[in-house]
Amino acid sequence: MKFIDFFIVFAYLVILTLYGMIVSKGVKSIKDFSVSNVDYSVFILFATICSSFIGGGFSTGSAAEVYTYGIRGILVLFGFTLSQFFISIFIAPKINVNRKVYSTGLIIEKAYGKNAKIITGIISTLFCAGLIGAQLNAIGSTFETFLGISNIVGILLGFSLVLIYSTSGGMKAVVGADVIQFLVLSTGLSLLFFFSMDKVGWITGLKNSLPTEYFNPLNRVSLIEFLSLFMTVFLGEMLTPSYVQRLLISKKRQKTTKATFLAGVYSIPFFLCIGFIGLCAVVILKDNTTPSTILPSLINTIMPVGLKGFLIASMIAIVTSSADSGLNSASISLTSDVILAIKKKEVSEKFKLNLVRIINVLIGICSIIYALFFPNAFRVLVFTYSFWAPTVLVPLMFAITGKKTSKLSFYAGIFAGIVSTVIWKVVLKEPFYIDGAVVGFLCNLAVFLFCRNK
Repeated sequence: MKFIDFFIVFAYLVILTLYGMIVSKGVKSIKDFSVSNVDYSVFILFATICSSFIGGGFSTGSAAEVYTYGIRGILVLFGFTLSQFFISIFIAPKINVNRKVYSTGLIIEKAYGKNAKIITGIISTLFCAGLIGAQLNAIGSTFETFLGISNIVGILLGFSLVLIYSTSGGMKAVVGADVIQFLVLSTGLSLLFFFSMDKVGWITGLKNSLPTEYFNPLNRVSLIEFLSLFMTVFLGEMLTPSYVQRLLISKKRQKTTKATFLAGVYSIPFFLCIGFIGLCAVVILKDNTTPSTILPSLINTIMPVGLKGFLIASMIAIVTSSADSGLNSASISLTSDVILAIKKKEVSEKFKLNLVRIINVLIGICSIIYALFFPNAFRVLVFTYSFWAPTVLVPLMFAITGKKTSKLSFYAGIFAGIVSTVIWKVVLKEPFYIDGAVVGFLCNLAVFLFCRNK
């Protein structure tokens, strides 16, 4: 790496870290740490929503899927796009939540009781830890490619940045960092797309250089397996703890609705860019790389000095933008919805704030361990989705929109979702290649609706 490239990356990391430390002075309570106290504009809400989902799984992981299997890796991602439009039409305009609420568990508690909040907090923590794990894999491969250090050292080095500013400034730091990261990654990805496509000769060059199976949406999969993966992506990110926090930081539902819809629109060109970059990598890099290091390897191969440093910064922005969101949500879920819910003695706001910061660091350490066991970022996402859609998603959709519910529907639905998912994935080994998360969600929904009026 040339000096100018290194300087650009170093300056970017310093700016993020200093920003988190500066805004930490305004964080006085656990609510400030969770949802901030600022009335954000539509653009900032849009930018932080985009940054929270544009992570290692949907960038380096998706590029690796396209590099291996072709355009099917692009098409399944539009399941997320569809989920954004679904939320902006059917959920965001109907949010019916007290402004004092700042976590997913607190929403659940109002509809289903304290024990339901604790269960939700545990599931949310596990889910967010998995999301962080996906980002850490991408952080490790990025630092490994550019700095020549091991994946483990890269994870430790890169994630220390996220831990510093997210622990110091909470949601204020995360939102501010998200806006910076959104602008950097959007510009950087556009540059990489342009240089990659120009290198291969654009669409004509790709057609002439790639095997025909790369343009087959069902390459190495059946239609049922493809639809199952599409539905897994559709359900997996819907109303996750990180996403719910972004719905709660806005004081006006109209802003949230617009920001969510715009995020869905933005995801279309983003996924197309990532997909075409993955296809270009097949032509440019051939077999001289591993799927997990496609984006860093492309940047090293085709980008000129100066722009290379900016692209490296954008790569770091891509993976840290989701990692900070997941980390903040996990620490809030475990602290507010589990530990403080179990603790009977009332504690001060200062104690709560210090506790959530300690938990923030501990979850970060646990996520590093998680990442080392699951090296594929996209597959980490798919595995992690198994925690969310079959359990909390259905009761949360009803609770957040103020629809009639019952405690029985919550417990019966979650039990049905977990049992059916385990049987489908572990015992039956996912027959017809249908993902267990989809089956678990459908069983949860059916039992929840049956018990809703009991």
